[in-house]
Amino acid sequence: PLVGRDSVMTSAAQALDASPGCLVVEGEPKAGLTRIAVEVMKLAELRGARLIWAESGESDPVERLEAGLAASGLPANPNAAAASNSFAAYVGRCGAETQGNLARTLRGTAGLVVCEAETSVAAPSLRVGAIDREAGGRLVDSIDPSMDPALREHVLATGDGLPGCIVSLARAGDTGRLPD
Repeated sequence: PLVGRDSVMTSAAQALDASPGCLVVEGEPKAGLTRIAVEVMKLAELRGARLIWAESGESDPVERLEAGLAASGLPANPNAAAASNSFAAYVGRCGAETQGNLARTLRGTAGLVVCEAETSVAAPSLRVGAIDREAGGRLVDSIDPSMDPALREHVLATGDGLPGCIVSLARAGDTGRLPD
């Protein structure tokens, strides 16, 4: 479940209202960037956007975007695709220069590129940080509602509010193989 992220998702909805062209989900590793990016994509789909998943591969994010657009039957050129269709494309990790170029190119159009980065300086962003202890507890409980209280405490303390860590630790604890 998505826990402790109400304010981030409210910000996501507001960002989508502004047609930013590129929206960067930013934060440290294991903070849940990919999960939030997926939720942003779902929100865009609810608003009528066609989803393009173009995160795989080692190529440049723009190349992945163009290939994803073409594979889905849209024009490979993002501006041409946005002129005829509402789309949201997830391209995975993306650097500042690419963020800025995509934001400038697609701002105000029906196209949206969602990417991840530790920081964003060139495009609108959603900052994703640690979740609070209560939300972390709900996350642990969703994985193993009967977890031993001492183990649960260890998972929460070690996970440090980072959902990716909490989930990994809770799943490992559930199998009895808790990492050091």
